[in-house]
Amino acid sequence: FLFQAIERAKIDLSTTDKTEILFSERDLHIAESVHRLEFEQIVQDLLRRIGDKIDLAVAQAGVHREDIDLVLTTGGTSYIPCVRDLFAVRFGQEKIQQIDAYTSVAHGLGLSASMILS
Repeated sequence: FLFQAIERAKIDLSTTDKTEILFSERDLHIAESVHRLEFEQIVQDLLRRIGDKIDLAVAQAGVHREDIDLVLTTGGTSYIPCVRDLFAVRFGQEKIQQIDAYTSVAHGLGLSASMILS
Protein backbone atom coordinates (compact mmCIF):
# COMPACT_ATOMS: atom_id res chain seq x y z
CA PHE A 1 0.00 0.00 0.00
CA LEU A 2 1.12 3.53 -0.72
CA PHE A 3 0.57 4.73 2.84
CA GLN A 4 2.98 2.04 4.08
CA ALA A 5 5.69 3.24 1.68
CA ILE A 6 5.17 6.79 2.93
CA GLU A 7 5.23 5.66 6.57
CA ARG A 8 8.53 3.82 5.95
CA ALA A 9 9.99 7.00 4.46
CA LYS A 10 8.85 9.02 7.49
CA ILE A 11 10.49 6.51 9.81
CA ASP A 12 13.69 6.52 7.75
CA LEU A 13 13.85 10.32 7.90
CA SER A 14 13.98 10.12 11.69
CA THR A 15 17.49 8.71 11.39
CA THR A 16 18.73 9.72 7.94
CA ASP A 17 18.78 12.92 5.90
CA LYS A 18 17.43 11.32 2.73
CA THR A 19 15.27 8.35 1.79
CA GLU A 20 13.28 6.94 -1.11
CA ILE A 21 9.56 6.41 -1.44
CA LEU A 22 9.33 3.25 -3.51
CA PHE A 23 5.92 2.00 -4.57
CA SER A 24 4.66 -0.05 -7.47
CA GLU A 25 1.17 -1.40 -7.86
CA ARG A 26 -0.88 -1.80 -10.99
CA ASP A 27 -0.29 1.31 -13.10
CA LEU A 28 1.17 3.43 -10.31
CA HIS A 29 4.96 3.41 -9.97
CA ILE A 30 6.72 5.82 -7.61
CA ALA A 31 10.44 6.15 -6.98
CA GLU A 32 10.91 9.50 -5.29
CA SER A 33 13.76 10.83 -3.16
CA VAL A 34 12.74 12.80 -0.10
CA HIS A 35 15.09 14.87 2.05
CA ARG A 36 14.47 15.50 5.72
CA LEU A 37 14.35 19.27 5.09
CA GLU A 38 11.60 18.74 2.50
CA PHE A 39 9.66 16.63 4.98
CA GLU A 40 10.03 19.28 7.68
CA GLN A 41 8.74 21.95 5.29
CA ILE A 42 5.74 19.79 4.42
CA VAL A 43 4.83 19.28 8.10
CA GLN A 44 5.56 22.87 9.17
CA ASP A 45 1.90 23.70 9.83
CA LEU A 46 1.45 20.53 11.86
CA LEU A 47 4.56 21.38 13.89
CA ARG A 48 3.15 24.83 14.63
CA ARG A 49 -0.12 23.28 15.79
CA ILE A 50 1.71 20.76 17.98
CA GLY A 51 3.71 23.62 19.52
CA ASP A 52 0.50 25.54 20.16
CA LYS A 53 -0.99 22.51 21.94
CA ILE A 54 2.12 22.10 24.07
CA ASP A 55 1.90 25.76 25.10
CA LEU A 56 -1.83 25.43 25.81
CA ALA A 57 -1.33 22.33 27.97
CA VAL A 58 1.33 24.10 30.04
CA ALA A 59 -0.87 27.19 30.43
CA GLN A 60 -3.93 25.14 31.40
CA ALA A 61 -1.85 23.28 33.98
CA GLY A 62 -1.10 26.65 35.57
CA VAL A 63 2.65 26.15 35.59
CA HIS A 64 5.60 27.74 33.87
CA ARG A 65 7.87 25.81 31.53
CA GLU A 66 10.81 26.20 33.91
CA ASP A 67 8.73 24.51 36.66
CA ILE A 68 8.62 21.28 34.64
CA ASP A 69 11.42 18.90 35.61
CA LEU A 70 10.89 16.09 33.10
CA VAL A 71 9.11 15.68 29.77
CA LEU A 72 8.39 12.13 28.64
CA THR A 73 7.70 11.76 24.94
CA THR A 74 5.84 8.79 23.55
CA GLY A 75 4.75 7.30 20.25
CA GLY A 76 6.51 6.91 16.95
CA THR A 77 6.14 10.60 16.12
CA SER A 78 8.38 11.44 19.08
CA TYR A 79 11.30 9.95 17.12
CA ILE A 80 11.00 12.63 14.43
CA PRO A 81 13.85 15.14 15.00
CA CYS A 82 11.78 18.29 14.36
CA VAL A 83 9.15 17.07 16.85
CA ARG A 84 11.83 16.39 19.47
CA ASP A 85 13.18 19.88 18.78
CA LEU A 86 9.77 21.40 19.61
CA PHE A 87 10.04 20.00 23.11
CA ALA A 88 13.75 20.77 23.51
CA VAL A 89 13.24 24.43 22.57
CA ARG A 90 10.43 24.81 25.08
CA PHE A 91 11.77 22.82 28.02
CA GLY A 92 15.49 22.25 27.43
CA GLN A 93 17.07 19.14 25.91
CA GLU A 94 18.17 17.90 29.33
CA LYS A 95 14.51 17.53 30.43
CA ILE A 96 13.42 15.48 27.43
CA GLN A 97 13.33 11.74 27.93
CA GLN A 98 12.05 9.14 25.52
CA ILE A 99 11.33 5.81 27.12
CA ASP A 100 9.69 2.86 25.45
CA ALA A 101 7.92 5.09 22.96
CA TYR A 102 5.56 2.41 21.70
CA THR A 103 4.32 0.89 24.96
CA SER A 104 4.59 3.71 27.50
CA VAL A 105 0.93 4.74 27.16
CA ALA A 106 -0.23 1.18 27.84
CA HIS A 107 2.17 0.99 30.78
CA GLY A 108 0.81 4.25 32.21
CA LEU A 109 -2.77 3.05 31.81
CA GLY A 110 -1.86 -0.14 33.64
CA LEU A 111 -0.35 1.84 36.51
CA SER A 112 -3.45 4.05 36.68
CA ALA A 113 -5.73 1.02 36.72
CA SER A 114 -3.77 -0.60 39.55
CA MET A 115 -4.00 2.62 41.60
CA ILE A 116 -7.77 2.83 41.02
CA LEU A 117 -8.32 -0.82 41.92
CA SER A 118 -6.13 -0.69 45.05
